[in-house]
Amino acid sequence: MGEQQARTYGLIAAHLDATVPPLIQELVEQGGPTDSHYQRLREHGRYLAEHGDAILFAQPGKTSEAMNRLVEGLAILAFCPGGIRVFGCEFDARRMPVLSNLDDARASGSLVCITPHTDEGASS
Repeated sequence: MGEQQARTYGLIAAHLDATVPPLIQELVEQGGPTDSHYQRLREHGRYLAEHGDAILFAQPGKTSEAMNRLVEGLAILAFCPGGIRVFGCEFDARRMPVLSNLDDARASGSLVCITPHTDEGASS
């Protein structure tokens, strides 16, 4: 992975690490995803299939929308058996206790985000 790719990957992982767990917590407090959440998930999937590249390559008017849909989609998918892993982050609602802050989640081991690395000597 090149330096620019690693930087982008790391920024996306940091954003997901900060934004997905609070949405998971909110869904847990509401009793989990409803049918309307799963309907939105399907809509998000269609949008991301068309505009997902905006997450990796900034596009005015599309990047924030794509990222917001990804965040909400991941929070919903965290309720699937085994959770979801993306960009080196793992989100599993069954392993995530309802916590008062994100530091407690990291300390408990219920939130795992793997820091990307670059291969020495690899060409971009």
